[in-house]
Amino acid sequence: MARDRLCDEDRCDKAHDEVQRTKQNYEKYLAEIETYKTPYMENMTFVFAKCQQMELKRLKFFQEMIQGTEHVLLDLIRNNKFNQLHDQINLHLRATDDVVLNQDLKTWSQVYGVDAQMHWPGFEEYRPEMREISARKSSTKDNSGGVVLTRQIIKDEDPLPQRTTVEKFRQMDKIETGSHRSLPGSSQNSDSGKQGSNSLASSGASTLPPQSQTPDSEKFSEFDDYQKQLGTVLYDYSPIENDEIGLKKGETIEVLSEPDSLGWCTGRKNGLTGLFPASYVQV
Repeated sequence: MARDRLCDEDRCDKAHDEVQRTKQNYEKYLAEIETYKTPYMENMTFVFAKCQQMELKRLKFFQEMIQGTEHVLLDLIRNNKFNQLHDQINLHLRATDDVVLNQDLKTWSQVYGVDAQMHWPGFEEYRPEMREISARKSSTKDNSGGVVLTRQIIKDEDPLPQRTTVEKFRQMDKIETGSHRSLPGSSQNSDSGKQGSNSLASSGASTLPPQSQTPDSEKFSEFDDYQKQLGTVLYDYSPIENDEIGLKKGETIEVLSEPDSLGWCTGRKNGLTGLFPASYVQV
């Protein structure tokens, strides 16, 4: 117990020292900000006074234009119903002299200008109420249901369709199954477990002589009827599966087939034949 108490006292002393150092740094920065207050007020007062002069000039111009328009309208209308209205407007414009305009600018300065009450930063002691306010604000933001965009995400207009490994193996199995043929004499060398297939071959299925084809030619022999075209690679692509080929932007590839239902084509590049995304190549 005594050892735990000493550890707690040590942590308390360290936390107290950390608070004092943080407070000193905070007050140091406040003092530095205080030195910038006077130049800031002088510069902003000069800018604001210049804006006030421009605003006074604009108000006088507006008043003169309204008075000139009133005289023209009064001469054009000459209607007793509008005489009283025009007289009231004319009296109001004449009553708006430089004193009234300067008072309006003074009111604006007291609310939004250099005469407004300034709120300079100062040191504030921590209060438990601050923690409750911050927690309430964070809970309100969490329950607001809004969407906060943290970074920009750019998506391609033609998303790359994802093929599952099972679907690709099914397609390759169909291609390989269609390309395989029975070999003569296979019924003599087969064991008892292959009698069913031998009986089908001997019942009338014609056998073909063995063909000397490479694995690529066996897999992609179905694409001989397709008119081969040259395409230009638009985007880089790194192969994920063994039956895919990599692409580099700007290079040329021989397209051997049309896109399948999943958006993949068969192509040949540098003697290698494989699959690639159809949207990555322009024919």
